[in-house]
Amino acid sequence: MNKNKERLFLLRQLSRKKLLKTRRRDLSRAGASFYSSYNQFNGPASFGKKSELYPNTNIIVPPTVFSLSQNIDETIKFFEDFQILISLNQPIFINLKEVKTITPGALLYILSILRSIEEKNIFISIRANRPQDPECRHFIEQSGFYNHTGSNKKPEHTDNNLMEIVTGNEADPDQIIDIKNFCIEKLDIDRYSRKGQAFWANLVECTANTNNHAYETEKSKNDIFLNQWWAIAVFKEGKVETTFLDNGSGIPGTVKKHLFSMQHLDSDSTLINKALLGGVIKSRTGKEHRNKGLPKMLERVNKDNLVDKLTIISDKGYLEIDSTEITKKDLKHSFKGTLLHWEVSNIN
Repeated sequence: MNKNKERLFLLRQLSRKKLLKTRRRDLSRAGASFYSSYNQFNGPASFGKKSELYPNTNIIVPPTVFSLSQNIDETIKFFEDFQILISLNQPIFINLKEVKTITPGALLYILSILRSIEEKNIFISIRANRPQDPECRHFIEQSGFYNHTGSNKKPEHTDNNLMEIVTGNEADPDQIIDIKNFCIEKLDIDRYSRKGQAFWANLVECTANTNNHAYETEKSKNDIFLNQWWAIAVFKEGKVETTFLDNGSGIPGTVKKHLFSMQHLDSDSTLINKALLGGVIKSRTGKEHRNKGLPKMLERVNKDNLVDKLTIISDKGYLEIDSTEITKKDLKHSFKGTLLHWEVSNIN
């Protein structure tokens, strides 16, 4: 039995045990799934029986700290396991009841999976309850999550410190202008100041990278993800935190295409670092001014002091950059695509 088959077998056995221990009353009280509490998901991903307890449902439980910043290895493992369960083509129940912390990157990633299986007509029922923790419930509801699930009933957006999720599949300024406006308004800075322009440049470069490189490689038949990016911004404690996700080819894989074969032995975190330093990824057009996005983002942190901190996750690489150092970490599990997260304060 190979490693993936063994892991799949164990997941199925574990799910069945949890299912047998879960009473109907528990699922009924959890009641409000991502979809059922706001009507059923209006896409192929939700089709299936509507009984309280599916006889063949696979239950999957996210970590209590569901975060790509605070608990990265466990959170990525959850997403790997989730995709394995999707391949079984059986109903899935995501038990979020005990989640105490959920951060933007994790929310974007789970939403990108749900949207992808809907758009690709993967006929599988996926239900979930909501966290008991009031802050987690508030964040999910106010993030605009339900705007992207096909639900007819959506919570009213009342949290002015949370910019609702934005998504797209190309570098379109109209799709990201609201994020820029949110950021400069919350920090009370001039849109034409260097810091205001830094916001805009980061967003444009992220979406341009998606368009130019992230989807240029052919996807495997088992790759469920759409060619799509997702973004969200949050204002708290005097800072705006912007999170951007794309599910295309990761940075390490792109870098490897432009390096000599022996350098493929470098860790993914090292390859991301090389991309940040510039000169290793060539533009498809061959123009010198192209493909400067990541090096420019680095400059805004450690040279221009326009960005307080930048975090990059891609494949099995993790980098955290502030004004004084670059911290690298090699991950246990592979993150499909690239996540960028940057923080900007209102201190000049």
